[in-house]
Amino acid sequence: MAGEEYAWSYAWGHGHRTSDYELVSPCYHIDLPQHLLEPILVRYAMVHGFKVRFDTQLLSFVEDKDTVKIVCLVQDRVSGQQYNIHTRYLFGADGDRSVVVEQLHLPMTVMASGGPAWNVRVRANLLHNMQFREGDLHCILRLEKDCTHMVVGRMVKHWDDWMFVFFPKGPGVPAITRSKEGWEEMVNDVIGDPSVAVKMLRIDRWIVNETSADVISKGNV
Repeated sequence: MAGEEYAWSYAWGHGHRTSDYELVSPCYHIDLPQHLLEPILVRYAMVHGFKVRFDTQLLSFVEDKDTVKIVCLVQDRVSGQQYNIHTRYLFGADGDRSVVVEQLHLPMTVMASGGPAWNVRVRANLLHNMQFREGDLHCILRLEKDCTHMVVGRMVKHWDDWMFVFFPKGPGVPAITRSKEGWEEMVNDVIGDPSVAVKMLRIDRWIVNETSADVISKGNV
């Protein structure tokens, strides 16, 4: 982040593509990270009559032919209590390992895994680095080192809230096993400025998958 800048380009409707975005977009767009967007959507749903249940897991469902409704068996993950929810429609938005996908036996196109990746969110004031090269996404190459992972720096809130995403350079790259202190050391290396204090906020492991459903629904599910 503090090293030499090789190139930059406009994205998301800035620069010479501004008119392209404005012509096809029904409204103005904004860069809003998921952890900030989801509470807004949940609040909007709740004040408009939707009941939201947190810590609730879908276990199974059956379609009741008589009532034309779907009976969902769910479990409260705090108390362990199980109960049924009756609904006309059921939407599964939890990826290819979904209970909904499994029960419907939806055909899936599965590509080879790209290996494990890591999201490392930190508090680090990079204002002095951003004064002359503001940007939301930074592809950090580190050409002077032989690194197994490429890194993308994602601005969450300018300019002291960041997420660094460590992508493996191939499916055969071994998974990184590090302590919190080890990840802090890696982030310090990526920033490249010893004057910047780094506070670790969150570390998440995920898998780079290329999986999509060939059929996305059956009936009201």
